[in-house]
Amino acid sequence: MFFAGIGNAFTLLPVMPEIVSGVTEHYEKAGIPINEEELHNNLAGYFNAFLSIGEMVGPATCSIVFDNFNQTWTKSFLVIFGAFYISIHIMLCGFK
Repeated sequence: MFFAGIGNAFTLLPVMPEIVSGVTEHYEKAGIPINEEELHNNLAGYFNAFLSIGEMVGPATCSIVFDNFNQTWTKSFLVIFGAFYISIHIMLCGFK
């Protein structure tokens, strides 16, 4: 558990400044006034909420797919979903 906590810290914490800078840039382009404290609190809340939802839904989805298909198809589903996600990201955001 110790190493899982260290790994989560190294993978999740660097994401927050990127989220804040992206939202701040979007707000500035739209001319929306920014309250830094409220922005940080809301983004942290959304981030933690969706992280928790993903940790709950992910294993359930995986078990449903694994029960209905064999291991090979489960891995194929993961690869297809990942390729679809990356393709959509590249089309919408480019290579940022």
